[in-house]
Amino acid sequence: MGASATGASWYRMSSPRRPWASPGRREWVLLVLASGILYGAAAWATLALLNSSARISFFCPAAGISAGLVIAFGRRSYSAIATGTLIATVLLNLGFGRGPTLAVGMGALNAAEGVTVGWLVGLVLKRREDLHEVIRVLALYAAAAVATGAGAVGKVVLIKTVGEAAAPWWEFWLSWFTADFVGIAVVAPLIVSAIDLARTPVKGHDWTLDITLLLVFAVMAYHVLSLRLDEGTWATLAPGATLLPILIWLSARSQPIVPGLAIIILACLMTLFAASGIGRYGDLRVPIETRVMAAQVALSAVSIAALTISALYAGRRRAEARLKASEMRLAAIADTARPACCSRSNGWLRDDRSSNSFQRRQAACSESTPRRCSMTRTCSSGG
Repeated sequence: MGASATGASWYRMSSPRRPWASPGRREWVLLVLASGILYGAAAWATLALLNSSARISFFCPAAGISAGLVIAFGRRSYSAIATGTLIATVLLNLGFGRGPTLAVGMGALNAAEGVTVGWLVGLVLKRREDLHEVIRVLALYAAAAVATGAGAVGKVVLIKTVGEAAAPWWEFWLSWFTADFVGIAVVAPLIVSAIDLARTPVKGHDWTLDITLLLVFAVMAYHVLSLRLDEGTWATLAPGATLLPILIWLSARSQPIVPGLAIIILACLMTLFAASGIGRYGDLRVPIETRVMAAQVALSAVSIAALTISALYAGRRRAEARLKASEMRLAAIADTARPACCSRSNGWLRDDRSSNSFQRRQAACSESTPRRCSMTRTCSSGG
């Protein structure tokens, strides 16, 4: 039961999203508030890190929250989530001392970015519902790349128009593109899987081993990432040898929310150590640009690998579940047909006794279980 449930859960996650059914005014307002609060909290944490003494942030989790909510709730939620994103962005930018023109412009671009990701994912999956699960996963990352790339262009134009920055435009574009893309790659799958799990809880799945493996992964990640390259231990030279086996195991056997939590734990530990000056990502001897790029590449690769492995195993489980369901249907049809062929009818016993039809029915009756033939009283030679 647990295997088929895992496959079904992943299929719901990678399928075209079910639309938010008949949203009323109350539901619309609640979604605006929820999306605004979640987006605002994540964006505030990012801006606080950028304005702190560390001045470092590897990804933008707010972009992943907006895109994940849009994908999870469907096209009827676009206006509500976009409104919440716009309001949260404007208030945060004004709170951090930016001008109203820049605040409103950033809010509009952030709202459009999340909606674009959800729209592109829904467009691809709606036209090709027979796509393999892995292709569905890659569609998310392709949509994220297109939306964040276009959004970064708009932000560069806005910054240059307002005139609040003097750095080269390609540096701004690359910074916003990578931060938003990694944020979507890391956070959006967790948001989608969490909402799907809340909608349709999985029954019969063993969560004990999932939680145990997740705790082991967190402890190992904390230990490995807290070491610098010159610590002299093997874990500093090959951290993947410590973390990847556990992550692969989690992705292969667990619900999609579990590898999503593992990736979030990894991203949070990277950010924590970088801001605290601990470990390889907090090593001040390495330029900050190098550390940021290394963390973004690592998080993107880990996210894509984990979700791809999860999709592969989920597709296999779903195929096995379909095969078992088909066998059960055939068995039910056969069980229903046996008593029917052995039902007693005085008419055909008299009329068809000498025909081939009667002989075939009598042979079918003899193949049935003695219990059913005794119940229907048709296997007696005299009729």
